[in-house]
Amino acid sequence: MKTIIFDFDGTLVYSPSMWNISIAKAMDEVTGRSFDPVEIRKIARYGYPWEHYENDNHDKTNENFWPFMEKHFQYVCSHFGFNDAECKAIAPEVRKYIMRIENYNIYPDTLETIAKCREKGYRVVLLSNNFPELEGIVNQLFGENYFDDIVCSGVCGFDKPRREIFELAMGDASPDECYMVGDNPNADIIGGKNMGMKTIFVHKDLPNEADFVCENLIEIVDIIE
Repeated sequence: MKTIIFDFDGTLVYSPSMWNISIAKAMDEVTGRSFDPVEIRKIARYGYPWEHYENDNHDKTNENFWPFMEKHFQYVCSHFGFNDAECKAIAPEVRKYIMRIENYNIYPDTLETIAKCREKGYRVVLLSNNFPELEGIVNQLFGENYFDDIVCSGVCGFDKPRREIFELAMGDASPDECYMVGDNPNADIIGGKNMGMKTIFVHKDLPNEADFVCENLIEIVDIIE
């Protein structure tokens, strides 16, 4: 049985600049001051566990994920001139904006693509570098048990492109039975290729080493043999 492993954000759904926008909204809510999410991204980008995938991130999973992130949010806020009290007040508020279901927009061909994969008898797995509550968001968007498995870095403690997280997604499947579908040249494509999978790059026009490149998700159905 073939296993099709899908990345989440940027592949099945899109939520542009969600983290940076959420930080800006929290700033505005608490203090009445906000900043351009583009400027926030310059400071915030490298503070997420998956940006340091080479580390063992087990200490940043489940109940420890958000306390770790709040420290990063405080750092970001301090860079924009907020005092300590303001930073500590803003940081916990970011989470509620991240968790809003309206942030996540399903690509028009996502449901059809997955339906056709199921028609062919494929195992369909979701694999994401993300916060530990991701499964709840996925259940709201797609319904419970929509995927055969959901593997999330915020739960397992490993981040793409590490082998360990791909091994969890593969389960008992051999690499030649697996396809990795994603929009990140490193996390998805290099990570998948390092495991011996065939890789499919979607939705973006970026340099990458994928076996296949698709403008639309539905195109993968004809690629997978």
